[in-house]
Amino acid sequence: AIYGNARELEKYPEKRGTEEHWNCTSTYDNSPIEYAKTMCEKEAWRINAKQTRWDMVVINQATVVGPSICSVIGTKAANIIKELCQETMKSEIPQIEIPFVDVRDVAQAHISAAFSTDAHGRYILVGKKLRLREVAEVVNETENSKIHLNTKEISS
Repeated sequence: AIYGNARELEKYPEKRGTEEHWNCTSTYDNSPIEYAKTMCEKEAWRINAKQTRWDMVVINQATVVGPSICSVIGTKAANIIKELCQETMKSEIPQIEIPFVDVRDVAQAHISAAFSTDAHGRYILVGKKLRLREVAEVVNETENSKIHLNTKEISS
């Protein structure tokens, strides 16, 4: 709910979103999941403002990676790998960074937020930023990887 795509970050100071920023580029037809997350969070804050029984804390996590408890792969991280496999990325890949966070850190942040009386407002959870080239290198170095991804970046 902080930003919809990398182009939106270009207008932010230091090209970084903060807890004060809201996704302004996603729509029902363009990035519908990010749009839904933003609309749901805004509605939750509206409801929260009308009551005093509970406090609200929001964790806006980066792209989540790490061990899964199920065999279904439909994550944003998996989609990034799929995009790197596309024909358009076979010769050169864009010089962009993507923020990631480990799923175990996401779980711990939610537990901490739920049980801390000091927690309030919105939080951004990022563990590490990687360039697309670095993501491809990690995939290539993974034992038993059945794919080999291009690591050559587009010249700037």
